[in-house]
Amino acid sequence: MKKLKWLVAAGVAGAVLASGSVAFAATTSGSTPASSSSTSESACLPAGHDDAWPDYVQGRPAGLDSGDLGGTYLWHDVTGWHLRVTHATDDRTVFTGTIRTGGALVDVQAVRLEAGDAVVVGPDRHTLTFRFANYGHIDGVDFRTSCAAGLTFDFERGGTVLPTTRIFVGRAGVHAESDPFRVVRTG
Repeated sequence: MKKLKWLVAAGVAGAVLASGSVAFAATTSGSTPASSSSTSESACLPAGHDDAWPDYVQGRPAGLDSGDLGGTYLWHDVTGWHLRVTHATDDRTVFTGTIRTGGALVDVQAVRLEAGDAVVVGPDRHTLTFRFANYGHIDGVDFRTSCAAGLTFDFERGGTVLPTTRIFVGRAGVHAESDPFRVVRTG
């Protein structure tokens, strides 16, 4: 697994934006250009549809609030995909990650960015990277997919692979089997 290298956003974000990427950053600190995925995707639904994902990813994990057990919370619903991070103290903890698809990541919206946070979508829209400097509140990103047969997720906390017991997926808070892990579209 390739570790993310966080560079000064002033230079990187400018280069990424010039190349056609979408970047969100709360300040000029850390972001990274996203790499592309060459995976061919054949599951292309009509525009505006992003609903053929497995049942276990559906619905916000129960009890997700600021200061919950530290980790990454991920779910899908009628408005698309949602990723949130938090932890139990107000100490600074940095969560990073990458989301990849051979389709496209669209309608990307950063949620509650603070100083040091960044969300970068690659120019081909196959990859989204994030860096959230979290202080026990909730940081995150929302997105939808287009023509994506699956999504691959890769998470770290403090530069270390996030244990699967700290990855909560769907309303039941199912733990991923590995990190990274893949979710495959159902239809």
